[in-house]
Amino acid sequence: MLVKVILKKAVTGVGGPGTVKAVSDGYARNFLFPRGLAEMATPEKIEALESLQLVSTQKISEQREEFASIFNAPDKINLVFKRKATSTGKLFAAVPLTEVVSELGEKFTFDVTPEMLVIEEPIKSVGEHNVKIILSPDLFGEFMVTVEKE
Repeated sequence: MLVKVILKKAVTGVGGPGTVKAVSDGYARNFLFPRGLAEMATPEKIEALESLQLVSTQKISEQREEFASIFNAPDKINLVFKRKATSTGKLFAAVPLTEVVSELGEKFTFDVTPEMLVIEEPIKSVGEHNVKIILSPDLFGEFMVTVEKE
């Protein structure tokens, strides 16, 4: 006998989180439910899951639109950091990606993580540094990080 379940976590060979699957009754009772991997799919839970997925999809599309409008604009973003540096322009400490992420987070509504940022080399000198940001494989952009001497 098959029962419908909603997966809470990824299960190899079955599906990912938020997936509604029909599995055998014994597999659900003896494996999925005790380990907290799934829950019984009632009509109310399926409806709630669908509405949650719709909201999530809308949020993602809004973030993609905002991202595209920001990073494809002719006047690119330029984040400015003031740091202590030597007379030759070398910084005493590199500008960490976490600071760049927090600065971006203050300016925009979409979530940015350090994993999204790609830099050629660590930011360890005064001047302009080009940083690439990748939201998804088909959506990416660039911005500048300017480091000024304190």
